[in-house]
Amino acid sequence: MLTETSPQTIARAAHRGRGFWLFSMASEHEGGAAWTSLVSALVSIQKHTKSGRASIGIVASVMLQFISRTCMRLLPAALLITTTVAAVACGDRRSAAAEVSKEDVRRLPPERKAMLPDITMQAADRGRVLGDSAHAQILVISDYQCASCRQWFEQTLPVLRRTYVDTHQATITWVHYPLREHPNAVRAANVAMCTAVEGKFWEASARLFAAVDRWSNAPDAKAIIDSIGGSTGVDAMTFYDCVKSGRILRQIRGDIDWVDQGKQGQPLTVVVGTRRLASTASIGTLKATIDSVLAGK
Repeated sequence: MLTETSPQTIARAAHRGRGFWLFSMASEHEGGAAWTSLVSALVSIQKHTKSGRASIGIVASVMLQFISRTCMRLLPAALLITTTVAAVACGDRRSAAAEVSKEDVRRLPPERKAMLPDITMQAADRGRVLGDSAHAQILVISDYQCASCRQWFEQTLPVLRRTYVDTHQATITWVHYPLREHPNAVRAANVAMCTAVEGKFWEASARLFAAVDRWSNAPDAKAIIDSIGGSTGVDAMTFYDCVKSGRILRQIRGDIDWVDQGKQGQPLTVVVGTRRLASTASIGTLKATIDSVLAGK
């Protein structure tokens, strides 16, 4: 019976194209355990084959036939498992970033929102850019709970700032990509961008990274993060209204969408022109890439 067959055995059988064998075994047992074995087999299939999609297709076909045998009695479970098969076979296209609202929360009629630019967002956007040169643009895709992002901020950023920003050769723009696995990264990005409205983005970012061990998994993380942003000398009323309203969140959502649509990479990734470098890229590699862009190569 199917319940006595391991997922690994099912996977190997699927790899050999034994669809009929699978169907016969599935037909012998119509209980929930059969479904459990089939679902577990999906992961094993990926490990046993070079082309997981083909094998998953076999299992999907088997399950559809199985559904026709068991009819409506197991339909809810069948629908759930079929959805799982589709997600595994096609690849989960869900963004790796956290869910962030793109709602325009300004207290304006919809038609006015469409006509009027959000000056707060514009100020925040300017505040997260270092430098005023357009010769080379350096974009840093980051997350405040990302260890390599903190290391890059503290060790690599000062070198590039001295070498290229202070000499008016390049600009550095911070791009937010808070990951789903980091529960407080969105709050940190929101706070940092609200300080950016008043030109305190880089100071706030330095303080957030420096204190990340204190707030990353703290029960009162939001209060700690907010206090870090508020300690940068921003106007308290303006700052806390920005944070509480979520007005800047749609700008962070815009960053996430830009990264996902362009497949730019996850934190930490540095984009120089059209070239992407991972966090492991050395200072020498970064400089060589920037110099190449400046030289028009």
